[in-house]
Amino acid sequence: MSPVGRRQTACRELRLGIIGLIAGLYGIYLFYPGLPVLMRSPKEKAIGYTAVVFIGVFVVYVIIGALSARVVGGFMPGTFAPVVQS
Repeated sequence: MSPVGRRQTACRELRLGIIGLIAGLYGIYLFYPGLPVLMRSPKEKAIGYTAVVFIGVFVVYVIIGALSARVVGGFMPGTFAPVVQS
């Protein structure tokens, strides 16, 4: 791949990463005001409930990642290997 193609790919991945970050933050924003409505809890406790839910999601994400890494055998070979120019 030419250097121009690599730069275009890197820019495309960066844009997708930023869009994903914005979408994730918007999801947190939607979760925060919707939580008291769905759980019928006081609005004062919404911040605490939101934080606990996201900490729980993160813990489950780490556990699933660790278990899947054990099954697959760690990182995929060659994923983080340096690129060899020929």
